[in-house]
Amino acid sequence: MNKIITLILLFFLSEIAYGQYTVSGKVVDLSNKNLLFGSSIQVENSAVKTISNEDGEFEVKLSTLPATIIISHVGYKKVRIPVNSSDYLKVNLSQEPIRLPEVRVGNPAVAILNAVVEKSRLLENQKKYFNAFYRRISSNNGSINRIQEIFMNVSWSVDGVKEWQPTNIRYAKVNPLYSRNGYFLTFLYSAIFHKYERFSINSVEIGKGYELKIKNYINIGTPDEIAVISFESTDQQKDGYIYVKTKKGQLLKIVENQKIKLQHGFKITTNFEANFRENSKGETTFDNIFVVETTGKRFDLKKATEKIWLYFQDEIPSFEKGTIYPAFLKNDDKIILSIPYNAKFWQDKIPFPATENTKKIIEKMEKSDKFTSNFN
Repeated sequence: MNKIITLILLFFLSEIAYGQYTVSGKVVDLSNKNLLFGSSIQVENSAVKTISNEDGEFEVKLSTLPATIIISHVGYKKVRIPVNSSDYLKVNLSQEPIRLPEVRVGNPAVAILNAVVEKSRLLENQKKYFNAFYRRISSNNGSINRIQEIFMNVSWSVDGVKEWQPTNIRYAKVNPLYSRNGYFLTFLYSAIFHKYERFSINSVEIGKGYELKIKNYINIGTPDEIAVISFESTDQQKDGYIYVKTKKGQLLKIVENQKIKLQHGFKITTNFEANFRENSKGETTFDNIFVVETTGKRFDLKKATEKIWLYFQDEIPSFEKGTIYPAFLKNDDKIILSIPYNAKFWQDKIPFPATENTKKIIEKMEKSDKFTSNFN
């Protein structure tokens, strides 16, 4: 009995010593129960923040209770939730009111995107530095065969990630298929605009190669008015939506779907959602992106899938001492082997949770030393 009491006391003392309560939950659309990934979860009056994963799940560590967390997602009403315990939270977000566009002369979608580009051009020669977290989960026919997670420092400008510096890596694989690096997808689409015509927001000529139109407005006539712009490439390989806060010319979100046909009946389907945020200076910066890339034949159930995240945490003054890599590399094998796996580091540093299924796979790989076998 004394041992049990001692263990209970130690548990509560450790909670007090570390001052942390873990609150977890799930964010869903109130109307259709769709899972809302990439949602922002912020502790009120605190720098503590996180995002929801692809299953809408989140975990946030609180130093004290009670507390209040603020949950937001582009196109949805922001909610403030009082938290008095570590109970699981089911968060239902309701969509903001929308209004269809009026018939106008010209194309307001082009004018709105031009405003985004012109505002961003003012920052084109500036680099900002961030702590970032990268996660890549590879699967073949539904079975996970590769897990790659990296803490890194990055330099970023309005045209995307420029350089990166890994600080901690864990990597494990089980007979994975060959695939290209996943970094370049997240680095590429972290941009506000590009200088190439093939991108939906480019600084060459807005609308060239795309059909752009206003789908609807959110909170029309208010300081928080958002224009939702639909786009489709003339070759019909890309389509999606761009969300812009019109009063500020501020990019909020890009949702894009791509289909590329390969030889021998194969095709690659790439879907991503990139979210952007406003910093303390009123400047637009990247926040997070979730990419799903599937390769396979149209009527074949055998498919290779990549699920990739990139999340910017805090802005930092500059890179640390150490090797800095360019954004786009053909091979990352040497990088993976450059930083030995530190199991202790990974126990409580993850900025947002993996899915429950992925957590189980990670636990199995941990027990079988898959994360350390790369260095033997």
